[in-house]
Amino acid sequence: MKNFGYDRNNAYQDFEPIPKGAYVLKIMAVKYEEGQEGKSDKLRLQVDVVEGEYKDYYKKQYESDTREDKKWRGVIEIWCPKNDGSERDGWTKKTFDTCFAAIEDSNPGFRFNGTDERTLVGKLVGGVIYREDYEKDGQVKTTYKFNKQLITVDAARKGTYRTPKDKIIEAGSNVQTDAQGYINIPSGTEEELPF
Repeated sequence: MKNFGYDRNNAYQDFEPIPKGAYVLKIMAVKYEEGQEGKSDKLRLQVDVVEGEYKDYYKKQYESDTREDKKWRGVIEIWCPKNDGSERDGWTKKTFDTCFAAIEDSNPGFRFNGTDERTLVGKLVGGVIYREDYEKDGQVKTTYKFNKQLITVDAARKGTYRTPKDKIIEAGSNVQTDAQGYINIPSGTEEELPF
């Protein structure tokens, strides 16, 4: 066999997934990304848990990853509205506004100026983890990810938040979703849908 440069330190490592529920988070870094090919702009918040049993969860996960291309896994994406008047954009605007209200309400005296995302670094906010299944190579895999709508720190601490439904699929169902979590409908099937 040809030598492919096997390196045990580069192997994927298992890391216990963070359980479903609400967490108090600190925004560690923010990156603004312009939308490509008609997609909305978005903010990528790198967060970590700052209270409770899972404190520093994403930092520990990152530090234990020995691969060269390791990535910070605690990321929440906030889609920015296009202001195109569409119904879908109305939902995006509502979620966008709710996220920033949660950040402001979680940090007394802080008001987002609407243009400088760097002012979000170091702020606290609440985030909710839910379960989402996806299919890869004919097998159903499970991941736990952040809901796209942030909540206040107070709601996370008191448990006064709405938990999103888990997105569970059966093996072989081939459910495809876009980057925002909407189900992709194959072309030509619109007539068959009941709505």
